[in-house]
Amino acid sequence: RALHVAEQAAKIPLFGCRDCGDCSLPEMAYLCPEAQCAKNQRNGPCGGSRDGQCESPGRECVWVRAYNRLKPYGEEATLLERPVAVKDARLRGTASWANFYLKRDHTTKKPTQPEG
Repeated sequence: RALHVAEQAAKIPLFGCRDCGDCSLPEMAYLCPEAQCAKNQRNGPCGGSRDGQCESPGRECVWVRAYNRLKPYGEEATLLERPVAVKDARLRGTASWANFYLKRDHTTKKPTQPEG
């Protein structure tokens, strides 16, 4: 509980954290898709974005912002080269740092299902 309180004390003012418990800040150039994307997209820009703008008026697409942050470092391709960060809704309201280290979040390799 103390870890969760400390995490929120830092992440809410810095990143607009929405307490999803399955943080994707590192994958998104420290922009929270939960807080900064109208559709909470973690798998790339939606079909509604146009010319770098979100379909919600007055908002720049968070994916464009992440791309622009990573481009000067030559890391922009990493946005879509990684597996999709599928959020586990059961983790909402829990400490994402704990979930990461306890291997409960989206970064943990899940067993693959046998085909057929």
